[in-house]
Amino acid sequence: MTLKVDGETLEISVHLAPRMSVKTADQLVLDKSEWIEHSLAKLETLKQEREERRQAEQLFHGGELLFRGEKARICLGAPRSCVCRDEQGYCLALAIPMGSEPSLVGNALEALLKGEAQRVIEALIQPMLMRAYRPPVSWELSSAKTRWGSCSSRRVIRFSWRLIFLDDELIRYVIAHELAHLIHMDHSLAFWAEVERIYPPCRAQRARLKAIKHLPSFANK
Repeated sequence: MTLKVDGETLEISVHLAPRMSVKTADQLVLDKSEWIEHSLAKLETLKQEREERRQAEQLFHGGELLFRGEKARICLGAPRSCVCRDEQGYCLALAIPMGSEPSLVGNALEALLKGEAQRVIEALIQPMLMRAYRPPVSWELSSAKTRWGSCSSRRVIRFSWRLIFLDDELIRYVIAHELAHLIHMDHSLAFWAEVERIYPPCRAQRARLKAIKHLPSFANK
């Protein structure tokens, strides 16, 4: 029997030897469970590092990254840092010199995107608060790399500023998810019913969000 972990899909495939029973194969997979978990964790880390390197390679004038679900151009040498839009789409204008090092571009981009995340989430959360049975005490941005959002027992919601890479419908889903946690701190059927009450299209957006394996990042961060 051969056991293989696919580095792209992170799926496990098993090829049985002739006349090997499924029961024997199941036991062998069980015996190798520790190796499988270690391999999956290692591959997940490698994929994250590869994605961060790819993103870092875009940190130059004319480079591209996602902004609100669309491709946006990086424009250096602007009189001030801001987000603008023209016939080519979004432009992330940065008030730093042309030819700046990727680390400087990354720092300027993060500052700009955090400000945009604050503005966009504020605009999207306001109408959704009208549907929430229990509003949060407050909400704030975080620099989380592994979670889009979180809700504390003190009713404080935190959203990763990296939500700004996603389109508005996905952001709305994350907002509804955290607002529902103000009523149900688990992921019970009642919780998912509350998410759907706040944001009816939640099922489709939940599937889309689950397909995103990594929160966007910059390699220099």
